[in-house]
Amino acid sequence: DLSFRVVGAWSEEAARTGIMSEKVEKEAEEKPAQNGTEGEKVEGEQDEDRERGRRRRRDRSRSREKERDRDRERSRSRRRRRKDRDRDRDRDRRRRRRSERRSESKRRSPSPPKRPDPMEIARRRAEEEELQRQKDENTVFVYQIHPKVDERDLFEFFSTVGKVTDIRLIRDQRTHKSKGLCYIEFAEHDSVMKAISLTGQLLGGYPITVTVTQSEKNRAAEAADGGSMRLYVGSLHFNVTEDDLRPVFETFGALDFIDLHKDPATGVSRGFGFVQYRKAADAKTALANLNGLDIAGRPIKVGLVENRTEGATTVQDLDDSEGGGLALTAQSRANLMQRLNRGSAVQLPGQQSAPKDTGIIAAKELKVPKIQKTECIVIKNMFDPATETDPEFHLHIAEDVEEEVNKYGTIKHIFVDRQNPKGSVYVRVDSADTGEKVVGSLNGRWFASRQISAEFVPSSTYEIKFPKSRK
Repeated sequence: DLSFRVVGAWSEEAARTGIMSEKVEKEAEEKPAQNGTEGEKVEGEQDEDRERGRRRRRDRSRSREKERDRDRERSRSRRRRRKDRDRDRDRDRRRRRRSERRSESKRRSPSPPKRPDPMEIARRRAEEEELQRQKDENTVFVYQIHPKVDERDLFEFFSTVGKVTDIRLIRDQRTHKSKGLCYIEFAEHDSVMKAISLTGQLLGGYPITVTVTQSEKNRAAEAADGGSMRLYVGSLHFNVTEDDLRPVFETFGALDFIDLHKDPATGVSRGFGFVQYRKAADAKTALANLNGLDIAGRPIKVGLVENRTEGATTVQDLDDSEGGGLALTAQSRANLMQRLNRGSAVQLPGQQSAPKDTGIIAAKELKVPKIQKTECIVIKNMFDPATETDPEFHLHIAEDVEEEVNKYGTIKHIFVDRQNPKGSVYVRVDSADTGEKVVGSLNGRWFASRQISAEFVPSSTYEIKFPKSRK
């Protein structure tokens, strides 16, 4: 029994051990399978993590690339805006410069105005003279005035005879003290005689003297002499211009205008015109000396316009007759040529040294009459507008002329006639002596391969062309 129990126990133990071994083997077999499954799961998770990391890196890289693209675009936009601003600033700056240059050009050298009608100039001048005449008629001159009497005292004193519109008390420019002279202008002419009746009355303790103005006396004398007078000039060469006639006629006195009639279609002279003098005496002297004068090889005809008194002829008589007007004798022709040449020796035929000049002014020598020196000058052949390409060339011309003229004096006015084919530059200086120096220096000189000429212009002619130059 014991052995049987031992054997049985051993068998049970062996059986149990065998079962355990089988279980262990099964577990051992199952464990690698489980480990392999778990490893696959881990590897899969790791792969997913790596893929997610790669996606995140790609996303971050794409985000950074997009951000860089946006930055580059913003930079390009800023550069474009900066360029646009710079371009706008440059454009505005250029516009301002052009505007300033145009303004400066207009201020220094205005565009040449349209040539005014000579008749309109004469009409305006007549209106101005009439207005001035009326003012002079209503003005009295007062002298022997006490130095302590001022404008208020004069106004109260003369207001007793009429309405006073203006008082001009003459004072010393340095000390501003009264010189005892005064002009009183009244609103009505009737007050003038009443004011003259105050002569001898005490003003400031001193008796004063009241008279009409000297200008009124001068106007009365001019009225007695006939005032302005117009002449007809005919039988002119068709190449003769108003500028050619002006120095000839201005030799005898101041002119209101020269009206040379031209064909409206071609602009060519018709061979006749009108010249108006400010004083009748000057017109009569010119009539007596110029009728029959040869200009450009043709004897001109000069006569009075619309005046049949005292043997004067009309326009029709002069235009159609054979040698109308006054004939020139040898003596009168010699006197005329001497006057035109300002002292040049012109002798009568028959003398030992007879002059070669017969009194004929050739077409190329129309500038023979010399004008007395004035402060007004014209410089010609300075440029050719047809060959100039710079739109502001006249400014450079003006600067060159100013630099040269300032060596001799002060420039009061300068104008470059940039549309004139003669290339003219008009200059007004401070005195006639300065003008003489400028003409002597510039006449015949060379400028930019061009020989220029300089000559005087009568002050009255210059002021008609440039009214603002009087200031």
